Amino acid sequence: RHMPIAASVRTTASASAVANSVFPGARAPRAAPRLPEAWLAPCDGEVTAAYGVDSHPVTARARFHEGVDFQAANAVVTASRSGVVRHAGSNEAYPEYGRFVVMDHGGHQFSLYANASHLLVEVGDRMSQGDDIAVGGQIAGSGGRRCHFEILYGAEGGWREAQRLDPAPFLGIE
Repeated sequence: RHMPIAASVRTTASASAVANSVFPGARAPRAAPRLPEAWLAPCDGEVTAAYGVDSHPVTARARFHEGVDFQAANAVVTASRSGVVRHAGSNEAYPEYGRFVVMDHGGHQFSLYANASHLLVEVGDRMSQGDDIAVGGQIAGSGGRRCHFEILYGAEGGWREAQRLDPAPFLGIE
């Protein structure tokens, strides 16, 4: 047997009021939770080095590459997700990165953008996904502007202790 629907429901009535008029004691469904932003590639260019074991572009020695390198075709490096800048500059502990940016996306998720020729952000800046954060730099012997990109996760103490993850599945690249 069908239950009759109330003949006149005000358009200004709340969803709960409408649900109660049709099904006494019912509650309106909750709004869907806000899903996190998808990760975007930080550059327009092609992937030039993948995560995992490869050979260094200058020394040709085998190494474990902890991120993905992109050709920075238009030179601009953008924020892969919204977040707060936690590092902008160089660091003696990480000479291989040159000038780099680290962003905190909350939930122990960080992104790192390395080998920049110029940084466009400062520590504490709140950036939206797609905002310009750096200009891709030239790695000696690499033949063009590049951006090294890492996704880091899981450290209570911050990005320095976080685990490096393969960015490819997050970016939808192979």
